[in-house]
Amino acid sequence: MHLGILLLSALRLATPGDSGAGAVPVGACFAVHLGSWVPARAWGGDSIYTMPPRGFRVATRRGGTVRADRYALRALAGAAGPVLDRGEWVAISPDSAQVLFGTGFSGVLLTVRRYGAGWRGIASPFWDFPRTRQTAPVTLTRVACGEAPHGGGAPHR
Repeated sequence: MHLGILLLSALRLATPGDSGAGAVPVGACFAVHLGSWVPARAWGGDSIYTMPPRGFRVATRRGGTVRADRYALRALAGAAGPVLDRGEWVAISPDSAQVLFGTGFSGVLLTVRRYGAGWRGIASPFWDFPRTRQTAPVTLTRVACGEAPHGGGAPHR
């Protein structure tokens, strides 16, 4: 009897698009809406490392190309950032997560909380050398998978 409940729970966790599985919306796709960085800085060519994809898909299972406790992220077709096109989703609690896009040296971390069908929070770039800390508001809005987010203005500022 307990084994049946355990198997049913495991199947529920692996259902694509099921946001009831803690803070991991497995198989779901999102548009990334990034606000303005504060404080405003002109990083020149380095600004490409602060731009997550305009849209991404969460893998349907943990591990693979990332650590076993994380879900891999891939940019939707036509939605990759200039450099950042892959990332990781890490559940922090049942309603919050960290979404990381980086090169291994620089990138951007999105710390988000569930908000309706989407997620809201703060984006913070990270570097492998000292830089002024910046933050920007970020919203992840669910979109249909298979197409780049569009309409309603540019997802990035």
